[in-house]
Amino acid sequence: MQSVMKQVAVLIPARLGSTRLPEKCLMKLDGVTIVRRVWQAAVASGAGRVIVACDHERIAREIQDAGGEAILTDTALASGTDRIAAVLPQVREDIIVNLQGDEPFIGPEIIKSAVEPFLADPDLEMGTIASPRAASRDEFNPSQVKVVTDRQGRALYFSRSLIPYPRDSQQTTVLAHIGLYVYRRDFLQSYATWPMGTLENIEKLEQLRALERGVRIRVVTVDYDGFGIDTAEDLQRAKAKLGERS
Repeated sequence: MQSVMKQVAVLIPARLGSTRLPEKCLMKLDGVTIVRRVWQAAVASGAGRVIVACDHERIAREIQDAGGEAILTDTALASGTDRIAAVLPQVREDIIVNLQGDEPFIGPEIIKSAVEPFLADPDLEMGTIASPRAASRDEFNPSQVKVVTDRQGRALYFSRSLIPYPRDSQQTTVLAHIGLYVYRRDFLQSYATWPMGTLENIEKLEQLRALERGVRIRVVTVDYDGFGIDTAEDLQRAKAKLGERS
């Protein structure tokens, strides 16, 4: 698996001007900035190339000082997908991982698990990950996206609402969607040019753009109880998780 990872490029979109928590990627957890923690996990996965696609020189310097590669992108780009698509012409690897720069708890083994289905299925164009452990904490929170799949692990739908909804209060497993995607390079190049879909506009979830067009998205279920950093509350929760004093 380690040698196969050399075919993989991990692209990490990172933006300084985050709306809910400005400059969050440069905030520190246990003495290390969030974006550097994400970059370290990507490097530890054994990927052939790891690039931070960022909108500010401060982020670029943070990664370059650690010995990593960072590419500046247009500050006006609307999404992380747009940001990694902007650096795609400089990438040769066939399998592209989009690892959000605010996901400090995703480790190298999870990255490799997400990539694995692409090695077995050459026709697979897009994949992601989900976790029942993460869902058990925030299943009613609209900020925690949920996903339901078919029996082959293919996404049926993603939503901010609780899915499946237990109408008769029966026991059910809820899967939280985690902010990591895997693409074939050629597919990503096309996907980034598609206009926003109807469902995507309603839920504000860009992966619905692919589902609306009939794209098969493979969902790998992983044992993960981390979370992304979107708010000041998330940051404090992350510090508590790491045993860090405020």
